[in-house]
Amino acid sequence: MESFVPLSELKEFAASAAGQLRITGWISGRREAKRAEQALDRLCRAEQRAHALASRGGEMPDSARWLLDNLYLARRAAREVSLTFASAGQLRASGDRALIACVCGKLLASGDGEAEEERIGVFLDAFQERTVLTRRELSLTAAGLELAALSNLAEIYERPSPEVRRCAGLFTSLRRLGSLELRDTLEGVDRVDRLLRRDPAGIYPRMDRRSREDYRNDLARLARETGRSETDTARQILSRAVAAGSSPENHVGYYIHEQPSGR
Repeated sequence: MESFVPLSELKEFAASAAGQLRITGWISGRREAKRAEQALDRLCRAEQRAHALASRGGEMPDSARWLLDNLYLARRAAREVSLTFASAGQLRASGDRALIACVCGKLLASGDGEAEEERIGVFLDAFQERTVLTRRELSLTAAGLELAALSNLAEIYERPSPEVRRCAGLFTSLRRLGSLELRDTLEGVDRVDRLLRRDPAGIYPRMDRRSREDYRNDLARLARETGRSETDTARQILSRAVAAGSSPENHVGYYIHEQPSGR
């Protein structure tokens, strides 16, 4: 895991990560689901080794106690991550990993195993200055961070002497991520949301969160159907709404639902 990156340097770190993570094609979300299951299997084997040591009268190291006390967190996270990624369909890839999994790995590493809400927002915002994430990818942020924590734990517990501080930090992250509410943070870094908030009619910014989410989901579906990026689709919708002047057609929603842009 990389050394801790202070919040003041996180934007630069995220921009560098965006430059390193090249999009190389597509990959099934099931591949990442399998990684979560494999990480849990490795942790369960570590648990068995700890029990075997205890049965022989050996001294239980603190790292093993952390594992025995918190393995339930890993089981819960692995189950949720597996279900989430298995249903994600095809995702953009960077090498042999889903791009969003790589992004979350970098994000978790920057915090030395911890991922607080403020750091998540700063990192994702800066990352997208170079590589814009899709709506689907953003929705996988929490699962991606949990997967990164599981993978790091599995690697650490295969070492002869797992570092207690790292183990404690990663299990603490799993506990926090399981209850972290990221909807406001993710909406705040969503590039499509930023474009739609410039709605000439002023309607979109005044909508409730659920309605704004519905608009962005419908726009993402439209982008897939027309083979364009979500941000390009949002820009065209905004351009058409602006061109409509003061007519009733100057609302971005008109070009998402009534006269879908690009069709």
